[in-house]
Amino acid sequence: MVIIFGLLVVGVGLFWIQRPLRLRTKGFSAIGTVTETGRLGNLRHLVVSFKPYNKKSVVFHADAFTPTMKVYRVGDSIPVLYDPYKPTNAIIYAFEAMYLLPLSLVGFGLLIVYQGFAH
Repeated sequence: MVIIFGLLVVGVGLFWIQRPLRLRTKGFSAIGTVTETGRLGNLRHLVVSFKPYNKKSVVFHADAFTPTMKVYRVGDSIPVLYDPYKPTNAIIYAFEAMYLLPLSLVGFGLLIVYQGFAH
């Protein structure tokens, strides 16, 4: 049962990493502007506005589950990756925002699987 749970956690991590990888390979980059900020524990919430290539401005909400991410203030510039066919599908272009949570889940899940086999 422990091994199954560990594999489930690994699966969730791998599922969550697909979007940033897809945007990194097929998305476009832009510079956005932070329009709102918030924080709840280690969760940082940003509202970012950016202008995709040849289109009107887009606003998206971004959550980052990390205490190490740079603290942004309203008006700060921030790098963004977005889907050119659906610009509202956008993420903050920073390692912590894109990969930290999914990779942590994969690592934690593998540790659980290892512990399941060890017992």
